[in-house]
Amino acid sequence: MMKPSSYSTLTMVVCLIYLMSKWINTYFELLSSI
Repeated sequence: MMKPSSYSTLTMVVCLIYLMSKWINTYFELLSSI
């Protein structure tokens, strides 16, 4: 079992990666539309 603190850190990292991938997808869509 993981400690709550490490679990929250993992959740934060997953959220960051998810947001970054969404941002990168949007960025490339904008680039390709130019």
